[in-house]
Amino acid sequence: MNTARCHGAAIAQPGTHARAPRLAAMRGGMTLPVAAAVLALSLMLLGAWTAAGTAQIESVQARQRLKLLAQAQIALGGWYRDHLDQLDGPAAGPPPDPAEAVANLGLVPPLALGLSDPLPDTSGQISGTPGQVPASAGQDLPGGHSRLLLAWIAPNPRPGRDVFDRQSGRLLAASLDTQMIEVDGHVIERAARREAELRLQRISSALEVWFQGRVQDDPLHRLDRNYFRPADPDCRNGALELPCLPTYQAADRLDFWTTALGLSAGDLQGPWGPDYPLEVSNGEDASLSPPFSVALRFRVPGGMPVAMRAVEPGP
Repeated sequence: MNTARCHGAAIAQPGTHARAPRLAAMRGGMTLPVAAAVLALSLMLLGAWTAAGTAQIESVQARQRLKLLAQAQIALGGWYRDHLDQLDGPAAGPPPDPAEAVANLGLVPPLALGLSDPLPDTSGQISGTPGQVPASAGQDLPGGHSRLLLAWIAPNPRPGRDVFDRQSGRLLAASLDTQMIEVDGHVIERAARREAELRLQRISSALEVWFQGRVQDDPLHRLDRNYFRPADPDCRNGALELPCLPTYQAADRLDFWTTALGLSAGDLQGPWGPDYPLEVSNGEDASLSPPFSVALRFRVPGGMPVAMRAVEPGP
């Protein structure tokens, strides 16, 4: 019996081992598709994460480039204003290099710069206030010319791919992701002309107040006396009166302008620098009969002057 029991046990064991390979095979068939699906999902998530990370990095880099360009625009705008005469005037020789404006900023990545050739320019009309008549009222005052100054950063710069046209001041960028700023000399010139006009208004107002004071100081209060010119027929003038100026001359007698009129030396200089002082005439462009006037102007680099008249105040 022991042998039979042992034999019976021996007969049962092969059945058990016969089921094990089939079960293993069934488990193996279920694992492969699941693993493939998990792998595909992992790769998809990894790709999405990588794309999001790349986009975030590119966004940060783009903001950094915009910050650099904003710094450069301020520096280049100031540089243009400081070199108005050299950039927009008739001075001979090549223009200064705008790279000097950003050389000390330590911008990384470095900027590419383009300065155009002189471009035709016109400024708006200059309108006078009551009692202050522009010498060229109603005329379009051409402002000579100005330039365009561009700075740009390409995301993947390659020499020779970006093309700057000096004649038009336009950039043909190789990449749509190129970021750029522009300094428009036309805008800067218009601002300078506006500042020149404001200075002329201050000067003409001071002259008109001074003229009226001279009339009040005259015991006869004569209205036929031109105080914009010396009383002496031979044009000998006192320290605190205008000399005879048959044509425009620089206002170089500071004692009259500062002491009699209360102006500053800065009022007598144009926005384009010391080479462009106030010019005065009580002959050319002035009225020698009532209402008397004196002509004032600031010359403009390469353009027509900004001009105005101070006029005898009414009674």
